[in-house]
Amino acid sequence: MEYSQITSVKQHYDQWAVRDNTGERKIYENHVHKITDDWLKVYGLEVQKLTLADFAREKERYKTEGDLSETGTSDHKKLLGFGTKLMECIGNYHRRTEWLLTGSRKLFGLVHGQNIAILIDMSDNNCSCGRLVTLQDSLLKLIDEQLTSREGFYIMPFGTYPRPQFRNIRSVNHRSLDDTRQFVKQLQPLGGCNLIGALKLVLKKRKQFDSIIIILGGSPDQPLERVSDYISQAVVGLELPLHVVAFDCIQDECCDMLQQIAEVSKGRYHCYSSRHEEEIFVSTDIALLKQELDRGVEVMMSMKSMQAGLLSDALEENINKLSTLVAATSDSTADALSFNSNSSTNTKSSREWLKENGLRAQKLSIYQLLEPNSFQPTVTYVPILKKEIRAHVYDSMIKFQWPDGSERRVHIDPATFTDYTASLQKAADLFKSRELWLRSGSRKTLGVIAEKRVTIFIETSTEMAKSFNRLKKDLKLLFEEQLIHTHAFNVVCIGSKVRAWTTKMVETSKKSLQECYRWITTQECHGRLNLLEGLKFAIELHLLDTSGMYLIACSKPDQPIELVMSYLQQRLLFQTLPLHCIYYDISQETESIIGNISKISMADKVLCNLAHATTGRFHVYRRDQDVVEGDDVEIIRKEIERTNDFCEKAEYLLQYTMDKVNTKRAGFRSSAINYTEVNEKSKTNTLPKRIKSAPSKISSSKTPSTSKNTSSKAKRQNQTAKVKPWKPSGPSDPAYQNYPEWFSGKKTKKAQLQPFYIGSQKDKKDIGYVYVKYPDTHKEGKNFACNIPNEEESLSSKEWLKKYSLSKLYLDFDKWVIKRKTKSSNAAKVSQDQCTVSLTLVELKNYQAIIAKVFKRYLTRLNWLLTGSRRVFGVIMEKNMTILLDASGSMESYFKQLKQALMMLIWEQMMHRKCFNIVQFSNEINSWKSRITTADDNTCMNACNWISKLNAIGNTNILDALEYTFKQDQIEAIYIISDGMTDNPSNMILRKVKEWRSQKPVAIHTIAYCCEKRSATEFLRQLAHQNNGRYHEYNPNMKNNLEIVNQLADNNYNINENEIISTYPSDDAKKLLREIMLAKEFHLQASTHMKLRSPNKS
Repeated sequence: MEYSQITSVKQHYDQWAVRDNTGERKIYENHVHKITDDWLKVYGLEVQKLTLADFAREKERYKTEGDLSETGTSDHKKLLGFGTKLMECIGNYHRRTEWLLTGSRKLFGLVHGQNIAILIDMSDNNCSCGRLVTLQDSLLKLIDEQLTSREGFYIMPFGTYPRPQFRNIRSVNHRSLDDTRQFVKQLQPLGGCNLIGALKLVLKKRKQFDSIIIILGGSPDQPLERVSDYISQAVVGLELPLHVVAFDCIQDECCDMLQQIAEVSKGRYHCYSSRHEEEIFVSTDIALLKQELDRGVEVMMSMKSMQAGLLSDALEENINKLSTLVAATSDSTADALSFNSNSSTNTKSSREWLKENGLRAQKLSIYQLLEPNSFQPTVTYVPILKKEIRAHVYDSMIKFQWPDGSERRVHIDPATFTDYTASLQKAADLFKSRELWLRSGSRKTLGVIAEKRVTIFIETSTEMAKSFNRLKKDLKLLFEEQLIHTHAFNVVCIGSKVRAWTTKMVETSKKSLQECYRWITTQECHGRLNLLEGLKFAIELHLLDTSGMYLIACSKPDQPIELVMSYLQQRLLFQTLPLHCIYYDISQETESIIGNISKISMADKVLCNLAHATTGRFHVYRRDQDVVEGDDVEIIRKEIERTNDFCEKAEYLLQYTMDKVNTKRAGFRSSAINYTEVNEKSKTNTLPKRIKSAPSKISSSKTPSTSKNTSSKAKRQNQTAKVKPWKPSGPSDPAYQNYPEWFSGKKTKKAQLQPFYIGSQKDKKDIGYVYVKYPDTHKEGKNFACNIPNEEESLSSKEWLKKYSLSKLYLDFDKWVIKRKTKSSNAAKVSQDQCTVSLTLVELKNYQAIIAKVFKRYLTRLNWLLTGSRRVFGVIMEKNMTILLDASGSMESYFKQLKQALMMLIWEQMMHRKCFNIVQFSNEINSWKSRITTADDNTCMNACNWISKLNAIGNTNILDALEYTFKQDQIEAIYIISDGMTDNPSNMILRKVKEWRSQKPVAIHTIAYCCEKRSATEFLRQLAHQNNGRYHEYNPNMKNNLEIVNQLADNNYNINENEIISTYPSDDAKKLLREIMLAKEFHLQASTHMKLRSPNKS
C-alpha cells in the first residue's frame, strides 16, 4: 500500500481517515463475503507485512537514524506508515467481527460456495419446547440474507429418514426461493436423528455441490465415534468441505464431535447458543479473526514500548490513539457491549401489557359478548292465583352460568360467535408469542426491566461465587437488550459490605453502560448477603430519583425477612417503590440439589414474599433444569387458560345452537315423511302372502273369480311381449362399461324373507319375518388394501394388532390359498396343490404389493416404538395412572439418566393427554401429589422439578409402595420402574397384589430398567403378566433401532427369528416383531408361487 508525501504525523493520520471512507473502503467491501481463511489472505498481518518480525526490522532502521525531527527522514515516515497501517488492519478486524455477529451469520456462520447442500436436523428433540418456531425463523433469515446470492441450493431435512425438498439441486430464482420459504414454514418433527443416513444420500450427489452445511441441534442416533469415523472415511479424496453448525446445542460432547467432524473434512465449524453467547467465539471464522487480532495487539504493545524517549510527541500521540483502539477492539470479544438496535424499546410487565392487549382490553371476554343478549328469569307473584308465576318466554334460550354464580338465559348469534372464536384464536397466538418472548434473551434469565429509572442490587456473597462468572455474561446481555432503553440507572453489589458503582443515578448511554459493566467484572464475592444494609444505602441515595429496584440473589438475606419487610414498609410508606426479586440459581447440579432442597426452597420463598410485599414481581431461573418461572410468565399463562376456557364455552354454545336448529329441521322433515306414508298406507291396505304351510287358510278367506285371474295373467303376457330395450352386445362394446351391473349376468344374491303373522287370525296387522337364505357376503377375487393409518396410536402391540394384524387385514396367505378353491361341477373336494393352480399372476402381484406396504408400515411402527421415551418405558396407554419409581441404592449408578428419561416421558407421552402421579419408594415412600393430577404445562414442569431433586439411596420397599398406590382413587394402571432387586420375597408380593386386585382391578405394568439378574427380570415379567399388564425391558447396551429396522428391511430371508426377538424382550416389541417376521414369510411364499406360475401365465 503506497502513501503520498506528507509533512507531519497529524497530516498522515488525517489522510488515513479520509482514505478509509473512500477507495480502500470499497476494496474492503468487495472481499467481505469471503470466509475468514480467504479474507486473511488479503487483509492478514503477514500479507500487509505488519507482523512482529516486520516491526523489528522497521525498529532497527529507526534506531540507526538517531534523533529525528517531526518532518523526519524516509525511515521515520515508514515507521509512521507502519503504525497507521496496523491501526487500519485492527479496525478492519473489529468491523468484521461485528459483521459476523449479526443476522444469519451469527446463527449459522458465513455460507461458502455457490452450489450448497443444507442438511437440517428435524428430530423430535431439536423441535420440542418451542425450538421448531425458532429454527424456522432462523432458516428463513438464512434464505433471505445468504442463499439469494448463490447459484444453486439443495435443502434436506432429516429425522429417522431424510426428506429432501427436491430430488436434485435447484437454481436460485424467485420461484425456487418462494417454494423453499413455504417448505420451511411447513417443517414438522421427523422422529430420530439419522445423520449417517442423510450424509449417505447427499454424498451420492456430491458432484452437484461444492459445499455441504450440516445443522444439528443435538446428538445423532448413532454413536458419536461411529459418525466421526464414517465421515473421515467418506471424505477421503474429496474436495468437499463440511460446514458444521451446532445450532443451540445443549450437549458439550456433541459440540466437540461436530468440531472434530469439521476438522476431519477440512471444513469449518460454527457454534450458536442462546444460553451461552460466548461460545460463538469458538467458531472457526471468529476464532481465526481473534487469533489475528491478538497478533496485532502484540505488535501494538511492542510499538507502545518505544514511547520511552524513542518517539516524537506527535508519533507518541498517534500510538496512544492506536492503543485505545486496540483496547476497544480486544474488549469487543470479552467485555465490550454490542448493542442491538432491533431490541424492543417498549418493555412492560405482563400486568401492564395485558391492560392494552389482554382479553378485557380487546373486549373478548365471553361475558362482555353475551351481556347485551343475556336475561335473568322473571318471577312474579300473582295475588289472584296466590302463587309465583315464572315467565316462559326465555325457555327457548340457552342457560349459561355467570361468574357471580347466577344463571342467565342467553341468545346466540352463530355468525357473531364464529367471528368471536376466530378472534380468540388470534389472541391466543398473541399470548403465546408473548410467552416465547419472555423466555428468550435476557428476559429468560433476569426477567423484564419495566421501569425507566432503576437500581440493580447484585448479590456478591460466597453463595454466589460459583454462579458469578455466568451472571456477568447474563448481565452483559441485560445491559445490551434492556438497560440501554432506560433513562437512568445505578448498580449496587451486596456482600458482607455494600459497594456502589456511583453515589448517584447516571443517565443511560452506551459509554456509561460499558463503564458500569467493566466495574462489575472487577467485583469479587465474599461474606454473606447483607440485604438490609444495601437497601438502606440505596434508598437513602435514590429514594426520590428511582422508580424501581431489582434484586438478583441466590440465597436468603442475612437478616430475618420480617426485619427487612418492616423497614421497607416504614420507609416507603408515602411512596410506591417496588422491589423486584430475581432468584438466580445455576451453580446447583442435580446431585447437590438433592441435599439442599429445603435450603433452596427457603431462599425461593423468602425472595417471593419480599417481592410481593412491596408490590414487586418475582422471577426464577434455574439453569440446570432450564426452568423459567415468575409472575410475568404466570400471568400470561393464566390469560392463555382463560382464552382456552372462553373458546371452549363459545364452541359449546355454538354447537348447542346449531344442534337445536338441526333438530327442529329434522322434526319438520320427519313429520312430512310420516304424513305421506300414512296417506300411501291408507290407499293400499293389502297384506303380504303367508308361508306355504297354511295356503288353505288364505284361500278360504278370499275366493276371487277366475275371470279376474285370467285377465291379470293375460295382462302380464302382453307386457312381456313388448319390444325389449337395447343392451350392449358384449364387453367389446364401448357402452358396456357404463351399463348397469345386472347386465353382466352376475346376479347379486339377496336375502329371502318369509312373512308370518304374530297376532291372531282376525288381527292381521302384526307381521313378522324370518330369513330363509342369507346373502353371501364373501366375494371371490377380493381386492387387498393396506388400511393402516399413518398416524401412530398410543396402544399396546396387542391392541394395535387386533385392528391391523395380517389376519384382520385378510392378508394371511395360507387362509387365502385355501379359500381360493377350484370350482368343479360336482363340487368335489380338491387338494391344496390343486387350489394353488387357480391363483393368477395378477392376484399374486397384487397380494405381494400390498404385503410389502404392510411390511413397511410395520417397520415404521417398530421404529416408533423404539425411539424417544417409548424405547425406555414403552407406550403409556391409560389416561389415569401412577408411576412407581424405584429410588433405592441399587439404582444409584444410572439414576441420573433415569431421571432425564422420565422427564422426557412426561413431556412426550403425558402432556395434555394423561392424569398421573409419581410415587418414589426406597426406605420410605415419597409421593409427588396426594392424588392423580392432570398433565398440563404447570404440572409437568412441577413434576420435572420434583424428579430432578430425587436421590437414589436405601432399600427397595416395593410392597408398601404398591399398598399405598392401591389406596388412591381413579387409578386405571400402575407402572413400576425398577431393577427388580426387592427386599420382600417375590412370592409374597405376588400374593398380596392378587388380594388387592380382587378388590380393585388395576393393571400393573413393569419396566425393568438396567436389570442385571435374570431372577429380577423374571419376577417383573411375572408381576406384569399375572396382573393384566405388560412387561418392558430397557438396557443401554441394546442394539440401535435403526440397525434392527435396516436388518429386517433387507431382502435377506435367512434371518434368525429367535435372535431378532431376543434383542428386544419387551412384550410390545416381541409381538410386533413376530408379525413382521410373519409378513416377511408370506412375502416369500408369494414370490415362490409367482416363480412357479411364471411359465404358465394365465
